Amino acid sequence: MLTWTPIVTNGGGLMDTVMDVRQVYSARERTVLWTTAALGFVALNGVFLYGTFVQPAMLEAAMANPLAMVFVLEALVMTGILAYLLRKWAVTRLPWGWFVLLAVIGSLVFALPIAILWKQRDGRAHL
Repeated sequence: MLTWTPIVTNGGGLMDTVMDVRQVYSARERTVLWTTAALGFVALNGVFLYGTFVQPAMLEAAMANPLAMVFVLEALVMTGILAYLLRKWAVTRLPWGWFVLLAVIGSLVFALPIAILWKQRDGRAHL
């Protein structure tokens, strides 16, 4: 459910109305997001870690492949852009640097639901 709250600001003598969009997720939607984050962290990240430690030659071969490096670089750049846009569009209150860190540690499938579910109450961050 979307709720729209008009916010009136005084910017340099002009009165501007900015629409504040706050997304409220149902219990079922939150469950799906938490499950997606958990599967992204355990399953996708687990496969990557398994391949890294059990067959390190595969990772070395991938990093030596210029085509694979283009995909890795694109993913890193797009992660940064997505982190910036999520914060700019007020989808999350999670700082962009934390989003990038979560994506690098766990994967985008892990970081995106966490960022969406991130809330701040009383100036402190909570999930």
